[in-house]
Amino acid sequence: MTYRSHRSITHRRPQGSATLVVLMFLLLMMAFVWSNSAALSHLKSDLRLLEQRQLRKYQAAGSTNAPALPAKAPAVQVAPP
Repeated sequence: MTYRSHRSITHRRPQGSATLVVLMFLLLMMAFVWSNSAALSHLKSDLRLLEQRQLRKYQAAGSTNAPALPAKAPAVQVAPP
């Protein structure tokens, strides 16, 4: 019958738990990246929709309420002294 020493058992556990902790941190970071990517995608579509609404609003307002352009002013000629 073989007997494992107490040192070998305690020595292996921290390595396994450290690997587990690193994997959990990686999983957490991947979740943050995914959620940020999804949020940016939704913000981009909202911004595109807002821009389209504003363009329609101001194009319609600009075509009906556009100020008349002033007539071209005549060139001013200075008399010689």
